[in-house]
Formats: sequence, structure tokens, C-alpha cells
Amino acid sequence: MTKLNVSNPKVWVVIGVGFAGILILAEVNRRRLKARNSIKQDFGAFIERIELLPFPQPPPPAARLSLSGLSFAIKDKLVILLCSS
Repeated sequence: MTKLNVSNPKVWVVIGVGFAGILILAEVNRRRLKARNSIKQDFGAFIERIELLPFPQPPPPAARLSLSGLSFAIKDKLVILLCSS
């Protein structure tokens, strides 16, 4: 095994990075615990809870009728028979 030379800058870099990693992990765990414990219910004592729903979707456009757009003409033919008696 090699002798640990404390005056070597690489040793200090490794120690610093390891220490920073431990601090970061501790901070992440602390924030997770704080976020988990900060969610408290008020049991509706002072406010009324409502649920906001999105607006309903508009209905789809009506299907076009097969006779729409066409024009029609109506002709009446009346035949009147006059009978004399």
C-alpha cells in the first residue's frame, strides 16, 4: 500500500469532492423531509373547498344534410271540371 502524502493536491481535491457530495445528499434529504411534513390539512375550518372543473367541450358540428344546398320548385296543377246539370 502506498503512503498517503497529505501535501499532494489530488488528495485534497478528492477529500473536498467527497465532503461536498455528503453535504449535497444531506441537504436533499432535509428538503425531502421538510416537503413531506409541510403538507398539512386545515380540515376546512376556515375555507370552503371547491373543485374547479374545465369547461365542457363544445358539441361537434352537425352533419350536413344530404339535401342541403339544393333548391326545389313546386308546381301545382289544378284541374277544375265544371259540370252543368
